[in-house]
Amino acid sequence: MRPLVPHHLSRPLALGILVLLLASIGLFIIMPLVNGYASDSVVLAENNKLIERYRQQIARKPTLEAELQSLSDLQQDSGYYLTGETEAVAAAALQDYFRALAGTSGAEVKSIQSLPAKTEEGLSRVALRVTLVATTDSFYRLLHSLEGGSPYIFVDHLELQMQRKSGGLGKIDESGRLSLRLDLFGFRQPGTS
Repeated sequence: MRPLVPHHLSRPLALGILVLLLASIGLFIIMPLVNGYASDSVVLAENNKLIERYRQQIARKPTLEAELQSLSDLQQDSGYYLTGETEAVAAAALQDYFRALAGTSGAEVKSIQSLPAKTEEGLSRVALRVTLVATTDSFYRLLHSLEGGSPYIFVDHLELQMQRKSGGLGKIDESGRLSLRLDLFGFRQPGTS
């Protein structure tokens, strides 16, 4: 029986096949593993950087909480909000405040009605419906006092009419007096006094 490959070529051919087999193992098995390890090490390095940033944020938490508390205290002491243990107490304080402003501006309060409190964006909205009589000048002074005062009070749903003479068949009173109906509201922080 005669060999398929001549004897003098069998050794180099066997070495070539061995080199080809080793190159294939390196190319198709070892290289993907090395590349996978390299990409895993890049992902691991990115994750370590991310973890370090999270640790820095966690370390800042006490400082941020202290700043938040400071801002919250400053906001409560600002005078921008109505005070009172409950919405009813805050509404009563708002009534007193409005009556005082109306009195100093020369307006005459006819009636004040408390409206139901509502919660808006975490704040309690305390509202009143007011009916009053005022001249144009006194109403201007009243609005100016409300706008520039503290706590912040907002006017909503304003209705005004010139007053009619009594017994004058609907003739307008020449004194320039206005009949007004308006809703006022301010905000109270829940849980504050």
